[in-house]
Amino acid sequence: GGAAEGRRAFGRTPIHDVPPLPNHRQWPRVDDITSHFDKPMKRKEYLSQPMPYRKVESQEDAKARREEFLFRRSLPSPMPFAVLHGHHHRITGDSTYRRWWHIDGELQIAGRIAQEIARVLMAKHKPIYDPSMILGDYVVVTNVEKLTWTGKNKLTNNKRRWHTGYPGGLKEVTYAQMMAEKPDQLLRMLVHFALPRNALRRERLKLLRIFTGPDHPHMNEDIEPMPQFRKCRSPWAKHRPRKDASYFSKKAQKYDVRGLDDKPWPELMDNHGEMMSLEEVEELRKAENQAMWTEEAKREHAEIFKHVPGYFDDEFPNIYEEKKGDKGDKKPKK
Repeated sequence: GGAAEGRRAFGRTPIHDVPPLPNHRQWPRVDDITSHFDKPMKRKEYLSQPMPYRKVESQEDAKARREEFLFRRSLPSPMPFAVLHGHHHRITGDSTYRRWWHIDGELQIAGRIAQEIARVLMAKHKPIYDPSMILGDYVVVTNVEKLTWTGKNKLTNNKRRWHTGYPGGLKEVTYAQMMAEKPDQLLRMLVHFALPRNALRRERLKLLRIFTGPDHPHMNEDIEPMPQFRKCRSPWAKHRPRKDASYFSKKAQKYDVRGLDDKPWPELMDNHGEMMSLEEVEELRKAENQAMWTEEAKREHAEIFKHVPGYFDDEFPNIYEEKKGDKGDKKPKK
């Protein structure tokens, strides 16, 4: 009896008995506070729901969802702010405005068009070109099935090869078959080869839109035919004002005197390499004669060349005027 009275009944006393209502705790549980939130399912709950795991949706909804996903994936990455690597200039989204260019592929050479498209996608036609940025413009190509090829056997000899990953899974298709079935895929592949092999190639290809036929869905954009881009001047270079038409007309009137080696005479060129007019040359020679032929220089010149036969004859022009007062400067008689 005494041993039974000394036992302790853990969990039997009223203080340990759990009441039926959940208000026995001093502080509420986290699950009680967040029970009204929409929490994602745990992995066990996700796998315990009936197959299939995705909610039942119609085929049209799935197709629309897939098209929306492909459209969002095709959009180029935005450029809100960046610092160019080349000259460390800070640019914003307004300075990286993307224009829309249109190319009609009819009677165009495929390789040259791919090279021009790659230059525009890389933004090499812009003064803000940076190799680590996506600063290119949109390019829309139509009538891609009418592209032309130079050479006789390019379409039949050139092939695209790929491997499925299974043994014996090497596949190949000629360019002629691709032009007949998927010409847009062939042009995209050529532009893909023309772009640099880096992580930006896939993003730059998102700026290219290729369509068969003359129609395309980008008519609402401010689209223009793509010109032949030239190398443009950087806006950070020093500005040199353009010369007006009067300058070029004066330059055309100047004399182009050349020697036996078909090079312009150095005395007819100024320090900037510009040709001088005949009047300017005469004025310069007069100034040089006045500065060079002093009285002492004239005497030294006559003393040196007085023994040269025929030097002071009439067939040789006299460099300086005679001065009656100087005996040494008199012209020798014949």
